[in-house]
Amino acid sequence: MSRRFPLEGVLRARRLAEEGAAAELERANRGRRLAEHAVDEATRQLSTLAFPTVGLSRGEMSLGTERTWQAIVASRAATAVRIADLTDTLDQATAKADKASHDWSAARTRASMVEKLGERHAAREAAEELRLEQLVLDEAALRGALKEDEL
Repeated sequence: MSRRFPLEGVLRARRLAEEGAAAELERANRGRRLAEHAVDEATRQLSTLAFPTVGLSRGEMSLGTERTWQAIVASRAATAVRIADLTDTLDQATAKADKASHDWSAARTRASMVEKLGERHAAREAAEELRLEQLVLDEAALRGALKEDEL
C-alpha cells in the first residue's frame, strides 16, 4: 500500500494560487485590450474631425464657417486630451498586465516545483511496490522449488 504524498495540501494550495493568478492575468489582459481599443477609437475619431475646405481668406470667412472652425478646433483639442488620458490608462493597464503575467509565472513555477516532488514521490512509491511484489514472487518461487526438492 503506497503512502500519500506528504505535500498534497501544499500542492493543492499552490495550484489554487496559480489558478487565481491566471484569472487575474486574464482580467488584466482584458483591461489592457479594452484600453487599447479605447485609444484606437479615440484616435480614429480624431482623424475624422476634418476642417472644412473653403477658398476664403480669414477676413472673408462667414460667421457660420468661423464657428465651425472653432468648434472643430475645440473638438480636436478635447479629443487629443482624451487620447492622452486614455494612453495613460493604457500604460497603467499594460503595467498591470505585465505584473499579473510575472505573478502567474511565479505561481506556476512554485506549483511546478511541488508537482515535480509529487512525481518523484509517485515514482519512488511505484518502485517500492514493484520491489515488494518481486519479493513476494521470489518467495513464492523459492517455496515452490523447496516443495519440488522435498518430493
